Amino acid sequence: MTTPDLIWANLLVLGLAYALFTLVDSEGGDTLPERVHAWSGVHKRPGRAKFAIMWTGFAGWFLLPVITE
Repeated sequence: MTTPDLIWANLLVLGLAYALFTLVDSEGGDTLPERVHAWSGVHKRPGRAKFAIMWTGFAGWFLLPVITE
């Protein structure tokens, strides 16, 4: 396993652990999607545009090596 694979695995495990923690947490508004939406401000037009650009850029960056192989 290469170093980038280990980094991605750790990030995914941390995200999963955070998501599982918020499921048992009684306080609302703490799930990862809610935090990302609040951070990017998707309830307003500029926030929706920013979120779409971020998501498209992330997905393109992540999938580019898979597509070009």
